Amino acid sequence: MKYLGSAIAVTLSLALAAWSLKILWPLWRSDSMLTHSPLLAAGAIGLLVWRRNDLKRWNSAEWPGLILLGVSALLEVIATWGEIVFLQPAAFLGILIGMAWFLGGRETAKVCAWPLGLFLFTIPWPTTLVTALAFPMQLTSSAYAALFAGMFGLNIHREGVHLSVLSPEGDKAIYSMIVAQQCSGLTSLLVLLSFGYLIAYFTPRAWWARAVLVLTVIPLALFANAVRLTIILLVGGLTNPQWASWVHDNEQPVLIFFCSFGLLGLRQMLMQKLPDPNAPAAAIATSPAPAIEAQPDAVEGPSDEE
Repeated sequence: MKYLGSAIAVTLSLALAAWSLKILWPLWRSDSMLTHSPLLAAGAIGLLVWRRNDLKRWNSAEWPGLILLGVSALLEVIATWGEIVFLQPAAFLGILIGMAWFLGGRETAKVCAWPLGLFLFTIPWPTTLVTALAFPMQLTSSAYAALFAGMFGLNIHREGVHLSVLSPEGDKAIYSMIVAQQCSGLTSLLVLLSFGYLIAYFTPRAWWARAVLVLTVIPLALFANAVRLTIILLVGGLTNPQWASWVHDNEQPVLIFFCSFGLLGLRQMLMQKLPDPNAPAAAIATSPAPAIEAQPDAVEGPSDEE
C-alpha cells in the first residue's frame, strides 16, 4: 500500500505515453519537419535519467499542480474526442508536469519541466499556424536570396516567391525556382529552436539571457535559409540545373551545422559577459593592513670634526 499511489500514477502515465506515441509516430516518419523527433524524445528521457537524484522527493500535495493536472486531463479528453492532433500530446505534457508538481512539489516540477519541454518540438504545429508563418518566411527568404545573389553579380528577377537568374543581356532565364512552403525555412527553424532550447538548458544564466539565446534562432534560421537559396541560385546560374537540384537536396544539414556553431558562440559570449545567478557571492577578504616595521636608528660614528 505504501507505493500504490506511485504505481497508479506511473501506470496511467505510461498508458497515456503509449497513446501519444501511437498518434505521433506516423507523423514523425512522414512529416519532414518532425523527422528529428525520436532523437529529441530520447534526449528528454536521458535528461530525466541524468537528473534522477533530484527526483527523489514525492511526498508533497501542492494544489497548483493538481489544478494543472485537472485542466490538462480535460484538454486531453477534448483533444481525443475532437481529434486535435497537436493538442493531445501537448495536454499529455501538461499532465506529466502537473503530476510532478502535485506529488513532488515545485522544485521537482521545475526539474521535470525543462527536459519535458523538448517534447514540444516533437508535436506537429497547427495547420493554421504553419500557413500563417510559412508565406511571410517565403517572401523574406526569397527577397534576401535575390539581394545576396545580386551582390555576387547575378542578374536576378524576382516576382514574389519566384526567382529567376537571367542572362547578362536579360533576354532569357538561365535558371528559375519557386520558394515553396517546404523551402520557407520552417524545418530549419524547428530544428534550430530545439537545439537552441537544449543549449539554453545547459546555460546557467538568467532566464532572459536564455530567452535571448532561443529567440536568436528566428533571424538565424531566416538568414540560413536565404544563404541556402542564394547558393542554389549561384549553382543554377553558373553551372546547370542538375547541380542546383543536388545542392537543394543536400545542403540543408550543412547550414544547420554551421548555425549550431553560431548558437554555441553566442552561448560562450553570454557565459563570459553575464554572471551566474546561482553562484554564491564571492566573499571579500578583508585583511588588516600590513604593519610597517620600525627601522632601527642608525648608529652615529665618531665625527671627523673632533
